[in-house]
Amino acid sequence: MAPISYQNVHPVVLPQFANSRAIFSENFLKTILAFEIWFFYFYQMLSKNRLSYSNILRDFISPYITNLETTESLIAKAMLGGIAWNVAVLTEAKLPINIDLNRAISDISNNFPEAWSAFDKLVARKNSHFSEHKIFMERVEVRDEESGIAVIRVESRNVNTL
Repeated sequence: MAPISYQNVHPVVLPQFANSRAIFSENFLKTILAFEIWFFYFYQMLSKNRLSYSNILRDFISPYITNLETTESLIAKAMLGGIAWNVAVLTEAKLPINIDLNRAISDISNNFPEAWSAFDKLVARKNSHFSEHKIFMERVEVRDEESGIAVIRVESRNVNTL
């Protein structure tokens, strides 16, 4: 990043103080600008270190993703991964699997036999590689960004709140 130039920083007169000619000094403005820059980088660091279940789901299904994925196949794999993840989480927490999840599981097993073998492997993968994550994925979606890249988005909640 290029060093910041203070040449374009000018004293500012706030409207409510215009009559009293209260002007902020250049040093004050430099301090405020430095704080804003620090805050921006601090926020960026927090965002990068925050746990993203969208990224975790992408890592979780990565053995089944190729570079030639269509948006439709990525949606199917992300949904399958989300369902397998939730089954593993609910089973581990000894919570019942709800009707919608049961319907999705039987739909997969009856209509997509090749996906069913991947489903079992994904449940095992969750338990072996991602066992520290106890989050229920409430919503999984794939969006096409303006750049043309399909992005996985996950809304999640703690399994203890179910």
